[in-house]
Amino acid sequence: MRYPAVYESMKSPDKKKDNRGLYVAPSPFNAVKLELAVIMIVGLLLWIAVDSITINAAAQIVILMSFGVLGAFWLVIRTRYLLQRTLKK
Repeated sequence: MRYPAVYESMKSPDKKKDNRGLYVAPSPFNAVKLELAVIMIVGLLLWIAVDSITINAAAQIVILMSFGVLGAFWLVIRTRYLLQRTLKK
């Protein structure tokens, strides 16, 4: 177990039961999950729109790869930051 504080926060028994629909257990990484969803939606929209942006196939690949790399880099940085902040508590 490399990060015991993170695992303990994931096993918290204070989960509320209600019938309001989708429930996500409290986690310090919920913000990163939301950012991942936003990046995926924007990436899908970019994939659809990239044909209108440029007609050159190489430029389209570069645009999509750049977005993917930058999105992955952002998620890695945010996850590492949250993990360090969680371990300091």
